[in-house]
This record gives sequence, C-alpha cells and structure tokens, in this order.
Amino acid sequence: MATPQIPLFEDEETSPERYPQWTQLKMKEGLKLRKLKIEYFKACQKIEIDLPRLAVLTGPNNSGKSTVLQSIIVGFECFRRCVDIEKWKLREHGRAVKEFDFLPTNDPRDLWFERTWKSGKDERQIRIGFEFEGDISINFAIRFLYGFLNVRVEKTSANVDTETLKKIALTAPVLIPGYSGLVPHEQQFGSAYVQKMTASGLLSQVLRNVLYMIQAPGPGDGGKNDRLQFVRSAIALHFGVDLGAINFDPGSDVEMRAPYRQRSYELDIVSAGSGMNQILQIVAFAAWKGSPILLLDEPDSHLHTSLQAQLFAFLQTLAENLDLQIIMSTHSRDLISQAPLGSIIPVDFARTSLAPIASLEHLLLEYERHGEISNVDIALLYQTKRCLFVEGPSDVKYLPVLAAQLGKKMFVGATQFVVFEFRGVEKFTMLRDLADLFQRIVGGNLTWFALRDRDFSVQEVMAKHIEEAERKGIANYHIWTRHSIENYFLEPANLCEAIRRKLPQDFPTKPTPEEVTDLLQVAVDAAQQEAETKLITETQKAFRKYELAENPIEHGAQAALRFNHEECAGLPGKLRYYPGATVLGKFVGEVQEKYGTNIRPEDIIATFTTENAPPELLELLGQIEALSRTNETH
Repeated sequence: MATPQIPLFEDEETSPERYPQWTQLKMKEGLKLRKLKIEYFKACQKIEIDLPRLAVLTGPNNSGKSTVLQSIIVGFECFRRCVDIEKWKLREHGRAVKEFDFLPTNDPRDLWFERTWKSGKDERQIRIGFEFEGDISINFAIRFLYGFLNVRVEKTSANVDTETLKKIALTAPVLIPGYSGLVPHEQQFGSAYVQKMTASGLLSQVLRNVLYMIQAPGPGDGGKNDRLQFVRSAIALHFGVDLGAINFDPGSDVEMRAPYRQRSYELDIVSAGSGMNQILQIVAFAAWKGSPILLLDEPDSHLHTSLQAQLFAFLQTLAENLDLQIIMSTHSRDLISQAPLGSIIPVDFARTSLAPIASLEHLLLEYERHGEISNVDIALLYQTKRCLFVEGPSDVKYLPVLAAQLGKKMFVGATQFVVFEFRGVEKFTMLRDLADLFQRIVGGNLTWFALRDRDFSVQEVMAKHIEEAERKGIANYHIWTRHSIENYFLEPANLCEAIRRKLPQDFPTKPTPEEVTDLLQVAVDAAQQEAETKLITETQKAFRKYELAENPIEHGAQAALRFNHEECAGLPGKLRYYPGATVLGKFVGEVQEKYGTNIRPEDIIATFTTENAPPELLELLGQIEALSRTNETH
C-alpha cells in the first residue's frame, strides 16, 4: 500500500538548514558530469546535453544558458534532500519542499515549462538526469502536489552503492554568478549560514567569511595552506596586488576586514575594482568548496576585454591542474574565441540535444547570434566619424586582427574605423542611405568604406556587383576576389607554420608544406559536392536578379559549370572560390585527427607578415588606412 502524502510534509523540514560538510573531503574523489538531461524545466521542454570537462555555454540573451546551470544545481539539491547521510542510502519516498532558496519564484509552478504542470489529466514532472563518468547515472523528478514541490529520486544505475552516493555528495558544485558588488561591512557567520548564502547565490555577502575560513590549513595538510596560496597567487598574477590575511578576533571585532596591499598602503577588498573582485570570488569559492565541478554564470561580465581572454586561459589551467570540470555561460566573443571548439556548446532549446560544436563553420554561425550593432559602436562612431561596412561577422572579427598583425592602425585610436555588418545583397543596396542616416546621427561628415564578399559570383555577376555599387553612389568599395575572408587563411605555407607553432617542441614529426597541401585536398574534396551545387543555384539566382539571360536557370547553370571547369579545376582554384569557412573547418578537423591539435584563424593570422600576406589584403588595408587620415565625406 502506498505511503500517504501527508507525512511527507510533517517531517520534511526537521533539519532544513543542515548542509553536510562534504567539502572537507578531497576534491578528486568526486565525479565529473558527462551528460545532463532536462525535461519541463523553465524554458526547456526536453533536451540532452553532452558536457566536456571544460564547457562554454554560449547564446544570445534568454537562450537558456543560466537555465542549464540552474538545472544542475536543482539536481544536486534534489539529491541532498533525498539522501540519508546517516545511513548513506536514498530515501524511498519523495520530499516536500516549499521552494528552492537559490531559485526564487513567485509561484512554484513558474518552474514548469510554459507554466504547465498538468496537460489535461496527464501530470508533467520536471525531470533532471545526471550521467557521470564511469557509467553512473541518477535521475530526479519534481512534482507539484498540494501547493508544494515534491522531489524524489526516480531511478539510478545499478552501480550506485554507498561509496557512489558519497562521491555524488562530494561532487555537489557551487554556482558562482556574475559579480554583484560586495557589502562594505561583513560580520562573522557560522559555516551553515555561509553554506546557505552560497547555495542562495549571495556569494558576495559572505566572501570575507570564505577567505577567513580558507586561511586555516585543511585537515591532513601538515600546516600548509595550498588553498590560500592559490587564491593569493591568482590575484597577484592578474592584478599585481598582494592579498593580505584577515586578522579577526571574534571576542573583540564586530566585522571582518579583508585587506589587499596596493603600493604602500592597504585597503579592504570592497575598494577594489569589480574585475578583481570577480576573479577573487571565483578562486575563493572554488578553493573553499572543493567540489570537482565549478559552475560559472557569465564570469566575464565585469572584466575588460583584454582580461576576458586571459580569464579563459586561467580557467583552462585551473581545470587541468586541479582536475576540475568547469561549466560556464558567457556572451564574451573574446572568451569564446579562446575556447577550443570541443568546449563550446551553443544553447538552443528548440533542439532536443546539444553537444560541443564540431567545426569552425558552426562557430561562425554561433557568432552571428550575438547581434549586429551595439551601443558601444554607435558611441564610438560619434567620436571617429569613420565606419567600415562589411558583409559578415567574420570580417568584423578578423579584419582588426589582420590590421594589427600587419602594423596597420585604422581600427585603433581617435580616427579608427568602426566596423558594422550589413549581411546580404539586399542590405548592400541600402548602404548609401544607411551612411546618410549615420551621418545625421553623428552630426558631421562621415568617412565610410564598404567591403563585400564575393561568395559564388562568376565574372558576369561580379561585373554587375561593381555596376550596382557605382549606381548606388558607393565610391569607396571593394569586393573580395576570393569567396570570403577565410579563403585568405588557406595559404599552405601559413597553415604549415601555424600548426608547427601549436605543436609541442618535442613533437616527433612536424608537418611539411606537402603534408598540409594533402590535408587541404582532403578538406576540399569533402566540401566539393556542396560547393558545386551552391555555385550553380546561386549563379542562377544572380542571373535572374540581374536579368543576364532570357532563361536564367539554363544560362546560369551553364555559366556556373564553365566557371567551375575553368577556375576550379585544381586545388589552388578551389581554395580561392569554394567557401573558405567550410574548407577551413574541415581542414581543422583533419589537423586535429593527424596532429592532435586545433588551429584557429587567429593562429594563422599570427604567421602573416608584410612579405607573405596575400597582396590583396595589404592593398585593401592600405586603402582603408588612407581614408582614416581624411575628413572627406564619401
């Protein structure tokens, strides 16, 4: 006979604030998440997510990045409620919960997908499932009963025993949100209260308490304090300041002071910048909690762009040296650009499964989701009154990097060009009007330049593009002679050098230009069928648009086939005219398989000099640089 529901409410809150001191055990005794399953939780209907050791969740605002992190915390909270730590066994019945402190809602039913906890007579249960390394799995279900949440363990894998439960307990992570500002005065709190505040996401209110607690050597450390040294070295490395000890006497002191030394004087950490306190919050709670999993919600939110890229390198080192699994969400293009492809997970709840992206082509698509024009760009345009219109996100990202590498300064300083993307042929025809609008906004003469992708344009279509630019009054204009900017990164010599730089010094066999050429041939062969098909269909569309023939379908196909036969017969032609992003993405996959390393466009650009860079790149940058010295309206 089933146990009646009422007793679940009577004994639920007997020890609601008991937070077992799992953190005292060694970090490496926990588990790592391999897969996360979510059903009917907030904006997610049903999804499975593959999680690498270092996972970077990306996506635009409201895409669900924070929901993924919250679901992990909810799952571990369900485990905490459902495990008997006296006997180390799972409770047989559900546990009633009024609400989750760390996940505030106006009504518990707001946690359900589309706020629907029943569909007709069918009950919808929130389900969160963990699959750990070692084929260990545990699944939780949350019901809405009699105005309360009811949490229970729904099922486990057969290998979940007492020792496994202890390891899962050790694994319970801390979710570190974006820095929200320190309180100026902080008194000493007990360990249970600090745990509660941490679980509620109010980390900045107990940061000094955490720093004070990690000052004490851990059990079995022989008097050493590696945790404190780790925190101090991280702050010194990134900000060049010394973090001092907290000298607190509970018998005479009312509040704590956490000093750091800046030049010849000391200040409390509340006087430090938000960037330093963001890093301090991450490393302090990571050291104190001791969990093998660290969850970070937009850790870059208060960091300068130069520090955002450094932050990823620091977190990557942290994951490797401490054997951590780090799962973070971010909007930062600088941080994303540093992450290996196998770490980046675009979050899209319209899909039923998510996994790290597999190619550079997908990464470029991910960048497109992050918006076209920012307030920062408009503000900068007020100052410089110079703008460069480009067709896609790749130009936005890589042109400034190319310019810096080749010693050009048109994207920095008081006369820099602000880069805007217009995306697509239809928008290109409106650039003159858009430039006039910008000119009215900034209240002065505007110097501007337009850069357009060649895409699949055959010679007849290229001629029409040029005529169109002249007709629209676009005087400063260039169209790539290759398919797109990525095609200029496909020079075998530069690729060979980029790979050599990424390989360890003791790597047994460094690539030769001939081997790189062979890998390029493999990449081109993989892209050929799709490229040839696209060439035909895009040429037919262009013939129809520009009225180049009475029968645009037939004559467009003939022109495309002729172009493919004459210009793309060999590898050099294919590297020029097939989609560069696709070819490069497939090439990177071949490099990963053969040499065990990834290269990014930035790695290739780093090999460019004024002697070996494609001449067209140098000429284009020279044209734009010359315009940056003028105040002429175009």
